[in-house]
Amino acid sequence: MRILTMVFLVWIVPVMALGEGISMREAQTRLFPHDGQAIQLSSSLSKDERDVMVALVPVLKTQLAASVEYYSSLAYSPDEGLISASMQGAFNYHDIASADAAARAACNKAKKSGSVSCRVAARILPQGFSNRDFTLSQPATAAFQESIRDWLTGSAMAVSRSTGAWGIGASADAALAECRIASKSASDCQVDVEN
Repeated sequence: MRILTMVFLVWIVPVMALGEGISMREAQTRLFPHDGQAIQLSSSLSKDERDVMVALVPVLKTQLAASVEYYSSLAYSPDEGLISASMQGAFNYHDIASADAAARAACNKAKKSGSVSCRVAARILPQGFSNRDFTLSQPATAAFQESIRDWLTGSAMAVSRSTGAWGIGASADAALAECRIASKSASDCQVDVEN
């Protein structure tokens, strides 16, 4: 049963291959609207645990200095429970797989040495979510959609999938530079959208 639960939680969401930028117009058609989100709960949680997670997300939004928007994941060690030091989150990534991996890694680092490995308890996704081959975090989606009118030929958007950082610039080099600054020098900034 434990294996089946993990299979349910580990979804592989296709994302663009490295170095494959798409056009601004194509990005517009693939992105979710930036003005809605939903909470997806693990089917392995009890009803009481689901209630805790539903109550926890608004508290996180209030208490964290950063926003809690899609794509975000919360992971915990079942041995320790939801309300423990093992409960860790990864917020505002560009896809589910990256958010899940970051949340599980933080949780596994925080959990007690004898506790079982962490699993995803909840995700924050775009409202009406379905798998897509190109996604951006909610803040990056909003910035992209709000800046479209200003894009000139050569403008670009670069993202870091490992950190959730992004940058928009008048050229690919400028977008990459903005992404690297925002990510504090992540090595995976890449141009995903070009005009």
